[in-house]
Amino acid sequence: MKLYEGMFILRPDLPEDQTKKIVEGISSEITKAGGTIAESTLSPKQRLAYKVRKHDDGYCLVVRFRVEQAAVEGLNKRLRMNQDLLRHMIVVYTPPPARPVPPVAPAPAPEPVVSA
Repeated sequence: MKLYEGMFILRPDLPEDQTKKIVEGISSEITKAGGTIAESTLSPKQRLAYKVRKHDDGYCLVVRFRVEQAAVEGLNKRLRMNQDLLRHMIVVYTPPPARPVPPVAPAPAPEPVVSA
């Protein structure tokens, strides 16, 4: 199983309880497809860069999950049917490379004080 990351933009005019139901619905779709959720984050309403289906704002949900590659296409088809999702995208997640730690330069030795 590969690790995937899905980003889902939800309609901004949804009440909080319906937003939670949609998040649970997306999670259940992933588990129905045989996947396991590693991480899920719902951000507050954000301004979008451009209008999507006549909306300027939206809630962004980011989910990292493991699922078989064959199940992703079916998952995309089922999620396209959800009218409360403005957009979604699922990609293979590759963690960012670890940043190398810069070497610590030794402290310069104090210069001896010469008394005249």
